[in-house]
Parts: sequence; C-alpha cells; structure tokens
Amino acid sequence: MADTARTLMRHVPAVGPETDVATATRLMRRLRVRHLPVVEQRQCVGLVGEEELAGATGPDDIIGLLCRRPAPCVPPDADRRRIDEQLRRDHTDALSVIDGVHLVGLIEGDVL
Repeated sequence: MADTARTLMRHVPAVGPETDVATATRLMRRLRVRHLPVVEQRQCVGLVGEEELAGATGPDDIIGLLCRRPAPCVPPDADRRRIDEQLRRDHTDALSVIDGVHLVGLIEGDVL
C-alpha cells in the first residue's frame, strides 16, 4: 500500500485563533510537534509553527494574528509525490490534512 497523507499524518489537537502564544508553545512541546493547525468554526483556517511563534512580541499574543493563512494543506488521499510537491510549493515543512474543509491531521516534513 502506497503512503498517503492519511497514513503519514499525526492526529494533533487544533488551537483557535484566540489561543495565546504561551498556551500554543506548551502544547507543541508536550506533543513534540513544531506546528499546530488553527481551527475556527470547525474549519482549518491556518497553521502556526515555531517560526511564526518566534515573531510574537510576548506570550499573550494571539495565534490568529501570527498564523499562516490559509493553511498549507493536502487531502487525505494525497500520495507522497503530491505531499512533497505541496511542501515545496508552499515553502513549508508542514501541511494540514483537510477532508473537505475539516481538519483530519498534520504532516510535518520530517516524517517523509
């Protein structure tokens, strides 16, 4: 069976745009991930990573102002070639896995 986004992704909790930097940072450390999807009204609207968090002016900054919008993403059935192309096209090292408009997982480039 070929690797697809569904087989390569991790299930991670999403954060809302109102989440503060300190909370997102703690969650990323606890989960040992470098990115978190940002969800609003059950739709993935962005992706926040260590790079975006480094641009925060303080721990109370909110993720909605820092996250990458729209979220770089692929569908669950995307194959490894499409995932690699999307990572290059979006100049990123992580992708949200989106089924329709709903978040189903996260792929970080180091799993490939």
